[in-house]
Amino acid sequence: NMAKSSAERQAAFRQSAINGNRFRLNTYINAESRAALAALSKRYAVTQAELIERLLIAEKDRLVSGMDDAQLAEFFGDVTQ
Repeated sequence: NMAKSSAERQAAFRQSAINGNRFRLNTYINAESRAALAALSKRYAVTQAELIERLLIAEKDRLVSGMDDAQLAEFFGDVTQ
């Protein structure tokens, strides 16, 4: 059985990400943020994607912890996937 090419491995990864409820994020960030992302992900031994996910979820959890039902509905109401 021949080894998969780089393109075949990338295609398989993208398909598994899609099947795993994961979404691609394409954006630009400034140099300070990029350095922080690299340093923090290394420090915590996680991927950059995992670090971004953890930071976003922690901030979301912090914000919603004091919200009532109406505020929660407003906060999540405009979120689309």
